[in-house]
Amino acid sequence: MGHYLAYLESQAVSRNDPSFHTLLFALMRLADEANLAIIQRGWPTLYREYIARHNTPRGALTKGEQSFIDKHSWRRAKAPANRPKKGRS
Repeated sequence: MGHYLAYLESQAVSRNDPSFHTLLFALMRLADEANLAIIQRGWPTLYREYIARHNTPRGALTKGEQSFIDKHSWRRAKAPANRPKKGRS
């Protein structure tokens, strides 16, 4: 079957219309060592940015990005501890 299933899955991913950089950041996050080395050689500047973002709180590199995060509350909200299940009392 080769990479047929991967091809089908790529169709689903592309329906969300992610940017090229979004896809590269996702590849860097998921790649094994050999594939990461290939990506790193192909896009060294973007790889350095990925590492820098990975090592900063919430990936913000500038004060402007941090302000954007703060303004839009891009923090994970905590779910209620004892949330009732639907249909049950």
